[in-house]
Amino acid sequence: MTDQELLHLAFNGSAEDWQRIHEYCQDRVFATRLIWLLEEHESDNPAAAAAWKEYLGELGYAVAS
Repeated sequence: MTDQELLHLAFNGSAEDWQRIHEYCQDRVFATRLIWLLEEHESDNPAAAAAWKEYLGELGYAVAS
């Protein structure tokens, strides 16, 4: 999955897409990649970025506010 595909799914995906991303986030490398993408593209969809960052923070990943 490319960065653009991941970002598109995180911002615009279905509930099934989000569930798949949730499962992938158990992998630290994947979660770190998603965090970086969210920080780089937060202005594209602030509400979705905030929701994902909150979720990732609950998993124990370091997320900038």
